[in-house]
Amino acid sequence: MAARLGTRVSMVGMVGDDLFADENLRSIAQNGVDVSLVQQLAGQTTGTATITVSAD
Repeated sequence: MAARLGTRVSMVGMVGDDLFADENLRSIAQNGVDVSLVQQLAGQTTGTATITVSAD
């Protein structure tokens, strides 16, 4: 959202060299986020997390 509003936004981190990483990095970059500081690790899969939010 911040990138779409014109603020400079960068992502820093590491991902694997799988299709999941490629698709997500492409999507993030298309939304105006600089992903040049993201490293892709050869032979590794991208980690994922599931986050749930409830009213409790």
